[in-house]
Amino acid sequence: MIGSDDMRKKFLTAALAALVAVSGSACSRTHTEPVPEEQSKPAQSTVRQEDGGVKFKDAAPDFLAAAPEPDVLADVVYRSFDPDSVLTEPDRQAVEGFECTALFNNMCYIYREGDFFGVVSPTGRVLIEPDDVTQISAVSPELIAVTRRDGQIRLYRVSFDAVMPVQARKFDISRIAFEPVGEEENARGFILRIDGGDIKSDVWKEWNSFEEVSIDGLNTSAGEGEQKTEAVFLAENSRGRFYLLFDKYCNYTVCRAELGFAELKIGELYGGFYVTDPEAYRDLETLVSAFGDENGSPGLPSGDSGSDYIRLVFGRDDETDRAVYTISPEGYCFTELLQGKSVSRYFRKMSPETFSDLVVWVEKKLGKAGV
Repeated sequence: MIGSDDMRKKFLTAALAALVAVSGSACSRTHTEPVPEEQSKPAQSTVRQEDGGVKFKDAAPDFLAAAPEPDVLADVVYRSFDPDSVLTEPDRQAVEGFECTALFNNMCYIYREGDFFGVVSPTGRVLIEPDDVTQISAVSPELIAVTRRDGQIRLYRVSFDAVMPVQARKFDISRIAFEPVGEEENARGFILRIDGGDIKSDVWKEWNSFEEVSIDGLNTSAGEGEQKTEAVFLAENSRGRFYLLFDKYCNYTVCRAELGFAELKIGELYGGFYVTDPEAYRDLETLVSAFGDENGSPGLPSGDSGSDYIRLVFGRDDETDRAVYTISPEGYCFTELLQGKSVSRYFRKMSPETFSDLVVWVEKKLGKAGV
């Protein structure tokens, strides 16, 4: 995937080789390599001028210090299940005679009795006795997981005045189906269905295309934790391209798919950001296309910029057409244009303001907004 260590090393190694061939010094280096002591400088904040320009004190803007690890599935636009919205804090006097600690999906209350927990209906009917229940958690909009003192976990389907035990089962991808609209060979689209039924959100029901992808090939932490992802589909509709994530209870999450990647290293700080919002992606394309070459010979890098760089990738790793730009603080740019099996590489000189303008764009559009 874009932004992976292997891909990063591949492109930055190529950029490094090109610049070394010209001047014997590089304007970019992968962030995993050590920075020579004589080149590394302490991180300092961005200095903003009144006219809107930006200067750097030989190091990185502050936002890089707080940059999270890049996660290709971080731009969530929809969740069919959110524990925080399903389990809410109730009125303390929700059910008379019970110490209610949570309201589950407006259907029943979880209450405490000493060190244990039970479930009671809004009318005061006890649905699960608190005998030896140490924890009750929500795992879907209709299911709760009840943990007992001996460690056993039982699932219960909840209604407004009853709970019914259900058999826990392993995740089965056959529960998820994209059913063609019309004849399968001439399908005009696909309808997402789970367990044979329509999903609740009409917005994310219809898709033009879909393919299953391996979560092991994605740069993400979504495969970890209690609500870990069991299956991922890359699907497209009129709104764009999205990842559809399914957990073992077939709850699903919709995330924007990456359109590109921006990474930068200044001083000892590094930040990597996926570009997922189409408007931000078009904005970055416009910004880069507006940068012109300086007149005359590109000359030689001075080497004073050390290992600082900003690298922009336009396109996904699985696309045949991509553009990769690796730019030094002095404006020296190594460009790779990939079209199918053909690769075009060249070296040019831009205005030094190119680097600072791009850093400011990343800070405003990606570093703060998390696009």
